[in-house]
Amino acid sequence: MALSIKPIISINLLIPINHNLNYLYLRPIIYKMKRQIILSFILTIAMTFMFSCSKPGIGGQNTVLCTPQHHGRNIKDCIIYVKFNTQNLPGTSPYDYDASFRTNPPDSFTVKVLGLKEGAYYFYCMGFDSTIMFPVSGGLPVTINSSSGTTNLNVPITE
Repeated sequence: MALSIKPIISINLLIPINHNLNYLYLRPIIYKMKRQIILSFILTIAMTFMFSCSKPGIGGQNTVLCTPQHHGRNIKDCIIYVKFNTQNLPGTSPYDYDASFRTNPPDSFTVKVLGLKEGAYYFYCMGFDSTIMFPVSGGLPVTINSSSGTTNLNVPITE
């Protein structure tokens, strides 16, 4: 019995390869990959801009010492309301503000506002003038330009 060896011819070699068909098959996959890469790049850039900017608010190294004054006299037992990122009076309601600070100790004339970042703020003070027996209030815009430090501020208030 004799064994005959026949050459094996691959069927793939007999069919001409059409590179255009392979490209057409891969084109949607390549397009999807490019789109994902571009979207992830844009998302990374957007996240960098969002979190790299320092917005005004709590979390910084600045301290503002506020002394409410009614006609040049210091007023005890006041509350300072602070609105971040504005130079205009947002309103007279405590709900219009982002943070509040009270005199400490209660008999003190100075309100210590701790931990502010650089930026624009509006300070609004509410208190009671015991000499005229009337509530007093008033405010003033403040811009903090340094990353740390202490600022002394006289807040004028009126009836």
